[in-house]
Amino acid sequence: MHITGKFIELSDSTGQLYYGIDIASNDIDCFITHLRLKGINEQFISKKLHRDNGKYHITIVNTMASNKFKSDLNFQSTISQFLNTDISFEVFGIGHVETNIKDINKQAWFIVCENSDLQKSFSDLGILQDYHITIAFEPTDVFRVRKNQETIIYPMSEIKMRTNFKKSL
Repeated sequence: MHITGKFIELSDSTGQLYYGIDIASNDIDCFITHLRLKGINEQFISKKLHRDNGKYHITIVNTMASNKFKSDLNFQSTISQFLNTDISFEVFGIGHVETNIKDINKQAWFIVCENSDLQKSFSDLGILQDYHITIAFEPTDVFRVRKNQETIIYPMSEIKMRTNFKKSL
């Protein structure tokens, strides 16, 4: 399965700029449905939607890297190469991570995806990012941890089965 979206400039809740892929909500409905079928608390999904004003995205260059590289000509050139273009990602399934910081247990669920061209272009600049679409978290999102294929708890084969099952009813 592939998900496609437009490479755009985004801003976080504090107004800092970063770059990512805008993803249509209907492209991830089957993943949200799968989490609901698995019994995830609806508030975990709502918290993510509230944070991002009901939108979904894949972060390509986070705010820290965007600030660090903003005056680098190679960075600017790479951004210009992709900005406002449609980018397709291969999707591998739903991942989950959990951390405990200062006795606060945090967990996040996300769609694990990859685009080798983007990863190569940005890793050549020293910008490394696990591409994913956050779909739920509790109590807040989890950062500074890997969100890659090793974190998958529901592979695409299971999600497709559920989606196909639902369509056949």
